[in-house]
Amino acid sequence: MKPMLYIPTLLVAVMGLLKTSSAQDNYPPPASSGNSDYNVSAPTGYFGVSFGFAQPIGTFASQPNGSYSGYALPGYDIDLSLGLPINHSNIGVAFMYGSIVNNFDMDTYVSNVAESDPSRSYQSFNQDVYNENLLMAGLFVTFPFNRLSIDARALVGVSFCYLPEIDYGASVYDPSILGYDNYEWDTYSSRSTSFAYGLGVDLRYKLRRVSFTLGVDVVSTTATVSTQQQYTDPNGDLSYTHISGNVPISLINTNIGFAYQIR
Repeated sequence: MKPMLYIPTLLVAVMGLLKTSSAQDNYPPPASSGNSDYNVSAPTGYFGVSFGFAQPIGTFASQPNGSYSGYALPGYDIDLSLGLPINHSNIGVAFMYGSIVNNFDMDTYVSNVAESDPSRSYQSFNQDVYNENLLMAGLFVTFPFNRLSIDARALVGVSFCYLPEIDYGASVYDPSILGYDNYEWDTYSSRSTSFAYGLGVDLRYKLRRVSFTLGVDVVSTTATVSTQQQYTDPNGDLSYTHISGNVPISLINTNIGFAYQIR
């Protein structure tokens, strides 16, 4: 799993677009231009890179006993975003790529399983993550107030999700062998592609062509689980159970970063 697999390619493509756009500009523009760097109140677009925290909410953060879904812990995300005004107006189109990682709360999951079977001693064998990669596009609105711009966006698109492996075991003392019987349940990781949507607001403070940004995004998708659980009994015999269902994923992402101004 490589959460940042697509970022270098996207950076090269977008920076090439920005270089072409910049070459067409007469910079610095004449003082009479209504969209010059010196007219900081003019609406502008941007290409931004931001980093921050990803807070699971709703069902994604819950801890249902025995269920595969939920158990997501606070994580981090990296976003590439692009806002392009139409004809120097306050309205335009927006694009975003985001990569989000949240640890699966393996300790709580195993503790909940153990509560339903106190005769055995349970332990986890691994620690895996949820990884959500989002590609979305939609509408962009910007409201400039001198050097500060408030940018809002509504996006739809597709999510590529990695769902974690869950591997744990149990042991119980067996007096007939004067030792322990050992059990293991290993639910394999899986991948899902599904519809995604998001709403976001950024504060963008302009310092000529470069801006500092502070933003909040709410993103949601529903991943589909389709995998196998391998069960190993005390004799070492294996059996398999198909695991399927949906994993609702919702997060509030808070980011800081920087942006390059696009006229």
